[in-house]
Amino acid sequence: MEEVLREIYCALDQVLRKGAYINIVFSGEFKHRSAVTFVVKGVVENYFSLKYALETLAPRGVKPALKPLLMAAMFMLKHGEIPGYAVVNETVAFAGKKFGSGVKGFVNAVLKKYPTLPEPEGIQKREAELNAPEFIIEALEKDGVDPKTVLRPPASDLVHFRLGRKGKTEDLSGLETLTRSEAGGWFSMPDTRLKELNASGKITFISPSSMECVNAFGDINGKKYLDVCAAPGGKSVYAAEKGAEVTAADLYPHRVKLIEAYADRMGVKLNALQNDALCRRQEWLNAFDCVAVDAPCMGLGVISYRPDVTINKRPGDVETIVPVQKAILSEAAEYVAPGGRLVYSTCSVLKAETEEVIKDFLKKHGDFSIYSYKNNTDFGRLIMPDGKWDGFFICVTEKKK
Repeated sequence: MEEVLREIYCALDQVLRKGAYINIVFSGEFKHRSAVTFVVKGVVENYFSLKYALETLAPRGVKPALKPLLMAAMFMLKHGEIPGYAVVNETVAFAGKKFGSGVKGFVNAVLKKYPTLPEPEGIQKREAELNAPEFIIEALEKDGVDPKTVLRPPASDLVHFRLGRKGKTEDLSGLETLTRSEAGGWFSMPDTRLKELNASGKITFISPSSMECVNAFGDINGKKYLDVCAAPGGKSVYAAEKGAEVTAADLYPHRVKLIEAYADRMGVKLNALQNDALCRRQEWLNAFDCVAVDAPCMGLGVISYRPDVTINKRPGDVETIVPVQKAILSEAAEYVAPGGRLVYSTCSVLKAETEEVIKDFLKKHGDFSIYSYKNNTDFGRLIMPDGKWDGFFICVTEKKK
């Protein structure tokens, strides 16, 4: 069990202490993948319940490096199939080797008391039930949204993908529960064949909400298309497959490589380059028919596959990120040619990051107006997470000729 614990600890430490995305961590190599996935995902999805338990059992605090191990063991005690005594003994032994024998007594005491801990109450109960900090819960309620619909979205066993240029409909023959999506892709039950098709570039996994961000531009065949926050590249590659002349930019060199790798796998050509979306490029002024801004955001719409979204959020995060969103959108507007379109999207549903950003933009940019693409609000299309679709906001604006 020591080797399993080591893999679980390393993966969970990446997520909890170092802020790595859980889906990126899971893309790594594991000898005991099923156990790692079960425990790490379980801890993340029950983080606030486990956080409350640790704060109660260790009121003087727990060293950050030890916290992932204790949370993993606590989750296994409550939800795993390994006998409790074995979980405690193995965790104590591993902790001694990892952190020194001085922690063994502390770890043993915490784990033996955990199963008898009373359920949380008040704010702690709300945070545990919704697995989110109170300030996020309150922000959703202020917007008139039931927090449960966003923070505990319905589960779905289906995956969504689209065909690439290399793929044909015949490649999908025999897949279970295969159905078309409104966005133009396909829903299906997971299948080993899908992984093979994805690796060969015949299909690519992409959410229907992400596809709609590109579909919202309308016909882009032959048009000059700029994506200012493009990594990992799914939307840019899709735009290139629809016939656009794509420039895909991102701030960090390693993320530019992700875009290039994505395009190479799908067999499309685009221009991927490093660029700071907050710094103006004179050669891009009024140069693009289509400009996409998939802005950095709180990410509350993608909790179904990124349950770690809420665990490292802090009060004030929204107030910090909104000015960045507004600044990126304002700069991107300068690159839109007369008569061109600018699409602003976020995988968040908070009004502060969606409608309020667009309100501010329109006040400052009188040469832009909203263009309707399946709009269900005054400022664009709001997609709520429902198990199949991620939560997204999409607003299409058009520049005067």
